[in-house]
Amino acid sequence: AFYVVVSNAAGDVTSATATLSVRPRPPVITSEPSDVTVLEGGVARFELAASGSNPLAIQWLEDGAPIEGATSSGYELAAAPYASSGRRYAARVSNAGGEVRTRDALLTVQLAPPRVISGPESQSVVEGASVRLEVAAEGSELTYAWRKDGGEGLGTDATLDLGAGGPESAGVYA
Repeated sequence: AFYVVVSNAAGDVTSATATLSVRPRPPVITSEPSDVTVLEGGVARFELAASGSNPLAIQWLEDGAPIEGATSSGYELAAAPYASSGRRYAARVSNAGGEVRTRDALLTVQLAPPRVISGPESQSVVEGASVRLEVAAEGSELTYAWRKDGGEGLGTDATLDLGAGGPESAGVYA
């Protein structure tokens, strides 16, 4: 508490007390997160900068919901799935002086080209034996179109069952 004693030749008088309270500076966003565009499986990173009295607490949000453990000035989505395209990321910054929220930053994930992991394997079978060709691929929104010798489509799944193979089944399948 503060007070003053005022004096002159006739005496002294003491003032009333005054209390000084110092409130923390509320947080201010000084750099907003930017929209991010990445290729499927790529790294998406959102960053912010804020000022205000310490300690500043940060909580990142995905479509308005808190992201567990995302409490630093940057948030990184290590392998962005195609399904996360269109989601919005923001952060709340708070201290004893108040709370502010960043703008929503839009995540755009572009579809990556498909990649064949394995197959189909060449086979040599006895006439009349069942034949199955398989392919393993990675990517999103995959479709399959099996062809023999460059002709018409034979199947639309990752597996092609040809049944009992005869001489007419021989050829190049892709």
